Amino acid sequence: KKIRLCSWQLDSLNRYIENSFKKNENGHFIQINFEGYNQYDSFYNAKGSFSLFRTCNVWVNVALKEIEVKTSVWSPFDFGVLFHIPKE
Repeated sequence: KKIRLCSWQLDSLNRYIENSFKKNENGHFIQINFEGYNQYDSFYNAKGSFSLFRTCNVWVNVALKEIEVKTSVWSPFDFGVLFHIPKE
């Protein structure tokens, strides 16, 4: 599904994403030394931690709430995030 965003929403979403990462003393993201699943993967230190209650879908759901996109109250699974996104 696609979500149409205005410029302030996109700017706010970019800030939310950037502020989710830990940075070194030079202000750069801190890459984790991990092989990943394939040659294109990269992992970085983030603020907070992953858990049963704070999944990647919860993180996305909160990010969308921050930019006033209608989402579920809490959504550990993708269908809760996608449910409120209109079909094109």
